[in-house]
Amino acid sequence: QGQTFSCVGQAWAYYKQMLQFKDTGEKTELSAKSIYNPIAFPGKGSYIREGGLRTVEYGVNKESSVPSDKDEASMTASFNFEPFKEEAAFYKNRITAWVNTQDFDLLSKVIYKNDGIISGWGNHAVWFDDYGILNGKRYLKTINSYGPSQELTYYEGNSLPLFSVWK
Repeated sequence: QGQTFSCVGQAWAYYKQMLQFKDTGEKTELSAKSIYNPIAFPGKGSYIREGGLRTVEYGVNKESSVPSDKDEASMTASFNFEPFKEEAAFYKNRITAWVNTQDFDLLSKVIYKNDGIISGWGNHAVWFDDYGILNGKRYLKTINSYGPSQELTYYEGNSLPLFSVWK
């Protein structure tokens, strides 16, 4: 993610990478920029819902085709996606859906059945790919977009509620 507010694009790109691998066995790094750039509020971020809709309506490009910049100005600068449209269509999601709940039983079922969820809290969106119980507390866990060894754990009862979950 670097010095950008592209966590929504990062989360959706991670999620789509995992779905692509599960469906086809293909290990391809996908571009957060191809999701974030057209939906961004530069210097602020974007809506989770818009990231999901972008993966359905346009798709996602390969990172090698549309590299994700490490600074906000470059990440949100005007970009012509037209030449990359055919590639993105190959990596389209078929559907997105939402779950508006803080219920950990339901959230763990959604994660299990859908190989994760896109949500977040505070001002950060993530792809939750794990859930469980640690020291008697239920949690959701993410690899996070801040880089290696930057995993985040959201515990049930956190004072900041989860965003409406888009899967």
